[in-house]
Amino acid sequence: MHTQNVNTAASESSKTWVKTPESIYFTRKTAALAELAQIEGDMMAYCALQRLGIENEDLHESAYIPLIAHDRIDVLAAMGGIDSSAVYEMVSAVDALINEMDPTLSPDALPSLNALRAAAREQKAQCLADIQESLKPFSVDVRGQMEYREEYSSYGETYWTESSMHLGRTWTITEALELAKATWVKGEWNPREDGECYYDEESGRDLGPVSFSPSLIVICDEKGKTVLTGNAADLSWNEHVIDPAEIERIKAAQEKLLDKARFESGWDNYETARQLRTEAENSGKGIVDSAWQGHADVTAALASFVHPDLEHPDEERDAVDYEALLTNSV
Repeated sequence: MHTQNVNTAASESSKTWVKTPESIYFTRKTAALAELAQIEGDMMAYCALQRLGIENEDLHESAYIPLIAHDRIDVLAAMGGIDSSAVYEMVSAVDALINEMDPTLSPDALPSLNALRAAAREQKAQCLADIQESLKPFSVDVRGQMEYREEYSSYGETYWTESSMHLGRTWTITEALELAKATWVKGEWNPREDGECYYDEESGRDLGPVSFSPSLIVICDEKGKTVLTGNAADLSWNEHVIDPAEIERIKAAQEKLLDKARFESGWDNYETARQLRTEAENSGKGIVDSAWQGHADVTAALASFVHPDLEHPDEERDAVDYEALLTNSV
């Protein structure tokens, strides 16, 4: 009888604990509240010792704990987690302890519960959307060269450095190919993230990226294993190299090129080193993780993929509406 109950419970448990945005959000919020409660207890102990004139043995921890507490309140607020009287009561108590230990950290008054509740709905919705995006198993990134302004230049000089752009995540490889196609068709390789501030107060300048020159499209699975690569210049996909001997030969050649690149970097020949690293990367375009070599899902996705030039040979690319696809991937 006990065995039957255990089996039934195990079966129900496996169905109950399926990852959903809501379950992950609940877990994160619970963890954040538990951590904040622990921090509150630590701060109460430090404040009590201070009032009694007893020197705390761990001065380093007591000095930083108000900063940690302030950060955890910000995290909880950002996820829309301060939405009930009970949570607000604990946050208010922690905020009071922060002001007692270090008044400079929280000079502004804590917003009212009504104000936090009003913002919580939108913040929670955004948090759930971000979690939903993170659950998608395939990521699409583009490697290339990022252009930045010289930090201390007065003449607007720029420099280039190796970097990458994240296009988004998808549920299937087919969707990943379509996401890459949508970005390629629009030709909008904008490296600046929406809502991100790139202004540096110390220098008084915008130190964010200026432009991005794409080179290699890389599709990876949820474990970061390479599934497929493509060329950003013409949106062609690289055939998998599956012969073990050929893979070993390519990897050996890559290592020699990387050794040369390290040597050139040691002599400050950075551009030569960059070119050697690019050559090494390009030579291994067809090498993917062994789990995906010749995989049926990759083969099927490539078979169904239609290049934009074949899809609309007589139309301008800008006339094709890929806006919805780009929006759905983010």
